[in-house]
Amino acid sequence: MDHLRIGIKIFLAFLILSAASLVGGYFFAGWQGGYTVEQYQGLISPNGLHYAYYGQREFYEAAYSAARGFGGPNGGAEAVITNHHLVGARLIAQAIGVLATDTPVTVVVVSPNHYSMGKSDVIMSAAAWQTPYGELEPDLAAINALQEGRLASVEEEPFDQEQGVSGIVAFIKRSLPNARVVPLIIKDHVTVEEARDLASKIGTAIPQDAKFVGSFDFSHYLTLPAADFHDVASLGAIETFDFTGIDRLDMDSHPGLALLLQILKDRGYGKFNLLERNNSARLAARDDILETTGYVTGYFTKGDPSPNRTVTALGYGDFSAEPAVSLSLDRHEKTFGFKFLERLFFGQDLTMGALAGADPRIKGALERYGYNGLDEGQDFCEARDISGNKVGVCLFSATIGDIGMAQVKEMKGQTGFVIVMLSDAALPQSQKELFGRGLANAGADAVLFSGSSQIGPLEIYRGKLIVYGQGDRISKEVLEKGHTGIAVGLVHKEGRLEADLFPVRFDGGQGKLLLKANSDIVLAELAGISAVSQEIKSQIKQGQVIIE
Repeated sequence: MDHLRIGIKIFLAFLILSAASLVGGYFFAGWQGGYTVEQYQGLISPNGLHYAYYGQREFYEAAYSAARGFGGPNGGAEAVITNHHLVGARLIAQAIGVLATDTPVTVVVVSPNHYSMGKSDVIMSAAAWQTPYGELEPDLAAINALQEGRLASVEEEPFDQEQGVSGIVAFIKRSLPNARVVPLIIKDHVTVEEARDLASKIGTAIPQDAKFVGSFDFSHYLTLPAADFHDVASLGAIETFDFTGIDRLDMDSHPGLALLLQILKDRGYGKFNLLERNNSARLAARDDILETTGYVTGYFTKGDPSPNRTVTALGYGDFSAEPAVSLSLDRHEKTFGFKFLERLFFGQDLTMGALAGADPRIKGALERYGYNGLDEGQDFCEARDISGNKVGVCLFSATIGDIGMAQVKEMKGQTGFVIVMLSDAALPQSQKELFGRGLANAGADAVLFSGSSQIGPLEIYRGKLIVYGQGDRISKEVLEKGHTGIAVGLVHKEGRLEADLFPVRFDGGQGKLLLKANSDIVLAELAGISAVSQEIKSQIKQGQVIIE
């Protein structure tokens, strides 16, 4: 209640000062500058504190106890990335603990502005934070420098609800007891390029010995296997400082990550050291959760980014050009059928699907959800530059002939990794094998038969992956009667291919990833019909096949 009363007082004072500023001719223009530090110190002192998300010291001590035994550097770390989702409190303790010091130091926290509150794109707090370990004071000199440089503005109200900061501050106070904090929250509409430009300016206003905390959660609203798949792409982008791929990551602040990485790049801290990649479902020992949160934690030290970027791709869906399918893809319709699947479609570098027709509404909807490899009803085979990797992307109809085979062979000569999706309609298995093996011989590393009404067997042919039926036809009949198919995720790096298998079920017009109990049944059936080794059968049952 005290917190609520203080928040109301701050808000009322905010309204009063806003009115006064307008009467006096002061207004928020351009960068939406906000108040000066001095004005806000008058607003929040002496009792106007912000509060750590949890006020119980026992909560944090339990997190630190659980983090013991997890290693980190003995000095030399400039920054960390950690979650703020407190199911993973042990991970936060572990990451912030890497920066532990008794030396007075500035800590810059970069967080999403989850609720897009406030007037400015980049907002700071000049208030102290009450934690179970005492007050974490702001670095007013640094905050004032950023304010005077019109790089960020001071606005307090957004921080009353911002878990990206309140979930972190107590860990900072415990591990760095003499630190002063500069919390920065950034709105989602800021582009990656704008964030990078801003970062180069912010970096000059922050002390050179400052530490940085990127407060980010990663994959959201997916089952554990699908979340892990998306977090592979996020880890790859962080390790390589891949700014071109940030916009496709499944995380809560693309501009926040770009801002942090650019500051660290400018300071020469380019080496990311992974501490842990985990998930809320795994930490809670739950495999029956449809919507989870992913965590990528680690620290940055002097050095260069990794030169080798992982390529990730997803193949799913042969979409019929029927009005019912178009309506099922419209989130404004009662018949919207992809509420629990749309998050799956972005989060990887490439999302491939087939269009049985040229309905622009279906194409537009799929592109909004993240599809960037659609055949648009016509065969194509092209080389794409994905974060510095040359990837061959080919989509063919069931009538592929010598021309298509030649295109794949040519593509293999131009790229290091070739994916082929083949819309198989109702081809007999013998014909599928002829085409699939022919494509593999021509140079395809992965061949996915899409559009079938049934899930077909999986084969490893001469070290190449062939899935003979994804059962992923999306039609009026499927939406009305229900159907089970498989989305296939691909992870390729330095000659190693990982195929992740995600069973999908449509019931009552609504598509969902299957939870473990039902997913295991589908995968066991797939292993049973696949003519592969016992080792590969076991991998199929686990939902992940590895080819090296």
